[in-house]
Amino acid sequence: NQNGARMSNVRFSVIMPVYNAENFLSETIRNSFFNSSSDFELICINDSSTDNSLEILESYYNQFSNFKVINLDKNTGVSNARNLGLDYASGEYILYLDSDDFFEVSFFFFFFDLDFDDVDLLIFKHMNTSSRNGHDRAEFSGRSKMITSEACIDVLVGLHSSGDSNMRLSSVWVKIFRKDLIL
Repeated sequence: NQNGARMSNVRFSVIMPVYNAENFLSETIRNSFFNSSSDFELICINDSSTDNSLEILESYYNQFSNFKVINLDKNTGVSNARNLGLDYASGEYILYLDSDDFFEVSFFFFFFDLDFDDVDLLIFKHMNTSSRNGHDRAEFSGRSKMITSEACIDVLVGLHSSGDSNMRLSSVWVKIFRKDLIL
């Protein structure tokens, strides 16, 4: 079951693997669309969930033209779901979002105005919360620092530490990738 191409000319493709995520999925989807513009698409890969995740995804499908739902008949795992999402991504930049995560209100608004011409990879901070609704939200500051490709590789492969416990350099969900960099 594929609800394929519906929108083109987007700048950001957000790929979200979904597996038995009914408890968080609606809030994650609503939050994603609240924080975005037409320069964005959300691609959800339902990895053969056994709960109501597929029904939730389908309920949002007709509400947003920049929403794609891919349903897998067999569970293949989060890595395969992320990779499959790349086949459906039409954006120049790729972000990954887990189905129990969400973006802060100011997150996308900052990136839509940023000049990305010379950027292949952005790494940003995250905030851990124990309750999705019961914490003080921190506004995304958009502070950035340019580093060389060599320094970036050193940090990514673990030769150097970022020195910041809220920088998950090994996680794909704290990065924005230029699509042609990872394909």
